[in-house]
Amino acid sequence: MKVDRLVSIIMILLDKKCIGAQELAEMFKVSPHSLTGKQATVV
Repeated sequence: MKVDRLVSIIMILLDKKCIGAQELAEMFKVSPHSLTGKQATVV
């Protein structure tokens, strides 16, 4: 995962507090599976 995308996702999560994988996936034009598969990177 690119660092800029990761930072963007973290900023969105800090701002919104609650957002689904589907909505994030649509924002970044990737599949929800791509996002949920990268959870360990964020944690």
